[in-house]
Amino acid sequence: MLSMWKYAAVLLLTWHAVQAETLNNGYVVDSTPNWVVERQYDLDRPPEDALAVQYLLVDQQHRLLSKVSTAASRYFYRFAIRLLNRAGLAANSQLEISFNPAYQTLHLHSLKVIRNGVARELAGSVYVRMVQQEEQLASDIHDGVVTAVLIPEDIRVGDVIDYSYTIEGRNPIFGSNHFGTSRLNFSAPIDKLGLRILTDSSRFRFRSVGVELEPERHRVQGLREYALLRTNVANVIDDGETSPEYSPFAWIDFSEYDSWEAVNKWAAELYSGLGMDSEKVVALARKLRRQSSSDADYITRALFFVQNEIRYLGLELGENSHRPREPREVLNKRYGDCKDKSLLLATLLRQQGIRAWPALVSTNSRYGVERGLPSPGAFDHVITMVEFKGKSYWLDGTRLYQAGGLDDLGFSDYGFALVVGHGNASLQRMYPEPPLASRVDITEEIIASDFNEPVILKVKTEYHRNAAEVQRFQFQNMSLESIKRNFLEYYGRFYSYISAVGVPAYKDDIRRNRFTVSETYRIDNYWKQKDSLIYNKIYNLSYLETLKKPQVRQRTTPYYLGAPRKITSVLHLRYPRNVILKLDENPVSIENPTLRYVYQDQYSDGVYTHTSSLSLKQKDVALGDMRSYLDSLDEIRKDWEYTLTVANPDVVPGYSELLDLKARLKVLSGGYHE
Repeated sequence: MLSMWKYAAVLLLTWHAVQAETLNNGYVVDSTPNWVVERQYDLDRPPEDALAVQYLLVDQQHRLLSKVSTAASRYFYRFAIRLLNRAGLAANSQLEISFNPAYQTLHLHSLKVIRNGVARELAGSVYVRMVQQEEQLASDIHDGVVTAVLIPEDIRVGDVIDYSYTIEGRNPIFGSNHFGTSRLNFSAPIDKLGLRILTDSSRFRFRSVGVELEPERHRVQGLREYALLRTNVANVIDDGETSPEYSPFAWIDFSEYDSWEAVNKWAAELYSGLGMDSEKVVALARKLRRQSSSDADYITRALFFVQNEIRYLGLELGENSHRPREPREVLNKRYGDCKDKSLLLATLLRQQGIRAWPALVSTNSRYGVERGLPSPGAFDHVITMVEFKGKSYWLDGTRLYQAGGLDDLGFSDYGFALVVGHGNASLQRMYPEPPLASRVDITEEIIASDFNEPVILKVKTEYHRNAAEVQRFQFQNMSLESIKRNFLEYYGRFYSYISAVGVPAYKDDIRRNRFTVSETYRIDNYWKQKDSLIYNKIYNLSYLETLKKPQVRQRTTPYYLGAPRKITSVLHLRYPRNVILKLDENPVSIENPTLRYVYQDQYSDGVYTHTSSLSLKQKDVALGDMRSYLDSLDEIRKDWEYTLTVANPDVVPGYSELLDLKARLKVLSGGYHE
């Protein structure tokens, strides 16, 4: 399955001059199929916006037959693009077409360069570089996809590139049921956009998202035709900083699956009958059981074995893109991808009578899965659902650096899951209420020995759940010197005369999944004096990376803050001697639908204490809540940087006597304080 992160690792294979005959590398040059309807476009239409390109035509036509054969699926594409400036030229001077030669063939029909109304046909002479562009290679996934890179000669600003091709075939793992998604707008304007599907099936369903559209239905040569045509499609401006399930783009899904239960049935056939009779799996389960003190302990031991002892490697070639391998094979080879790990974990748990199933999720769409039509294409990741003592746990065999008990583990909320073979065969919401993904508790202590001397800053931070995993990863993969330098660079943005005292120390409590980091710094020139007053700046840095203002304020999509979490902060400033510090010690609470922030100031016996806490109640700022969020953030930020002012005891006459009097009154009154 697809990984959460994508990288490009390009392996150059060779150069080829395309000939009008079948080649051994999986593509041909031939004429446009006779079932394709040719669409016209206006070459003289001026662009409406000063963008890099103008799409004169975007056309997709698919011939999808119900017989179980890869040749029964043909996907035709045509693009006509005007290059408006040098950026547009650079982005489109080479064209990329990806396909999987294990079950697909690329047919190149036409490649025209049109300049001043005159067209040059280059399909038969263009140079093509075949690249095995394993985009997920850095994530240890090999899917066999090849990219044909077409490099036409003599392309200039103002030219129109008009090219068309057909990809024949699709992954046989999907059988005879077809599905897919087509974009309905781009980041550049489109003069004409078309979608047409020819099929002998009566099961096709369509659903548009982001725009209300329904394809027209006709009969053509005994086949059903579904067609839609959009003209003058405006370009989309992306707000950015949105959660995975929100997209500013519109699209239309098509699918022959009539329900999520039907998709579940398809998936269950891939997973059924695997693993339970393996002696090696049984032996491993017995070994883990002997090491476990309880069923809960057994679950986490099985999870940590799958995470840490089975290397992540996805050989997702052909049907193995979705079909898991036998657990005994995964154990023997000591590697597997998400679906292999999920099935192995579920098998180990079932061996001990614990209810567990593989669960299909989407790392991209997450909660947005339910907006589209049911299809296998909705998912790109597999985890494991465990039902234990009346609760559902969602365990990911591909995660690293996890620790703790079942209720201490970090997690990802993918919104909805399709639990393969479960009694509830439809989409299940993973967490009915937004769960607290992380908690961070910060204690800072500023120790002053004299108003004319440097202060010592001590910081202790305790991380829980997801936050603990992040720190565990960092401290296991970076040197302490590098971590010290990063921390110091961060604090140096606020304290000009700060230096580190040693390297950060850490304690990893793997039993409770808590990771504690301790830091010590020296700050010179901390105190500022003017006349009879002493000043010092207080920086509350605990929330800077959590609460930010969006770059785009007038938004069309919600602003993404990240998973719900809680941060607490306690700051103690130990003055070198007792002072008179006038404070409003009443707690202050700032709350809106997105967050709750509380803080309070106190002073006693020479120690100023500032406590604060932030609770993110949801991951997004809804459009209707943006104004209240920004207003609250302005108010909250006043608590992140402020100045404390006290009288200089060595300058103000009678100051020391006044402090002594206040101390005696405090004793007499049983605890009076300013």
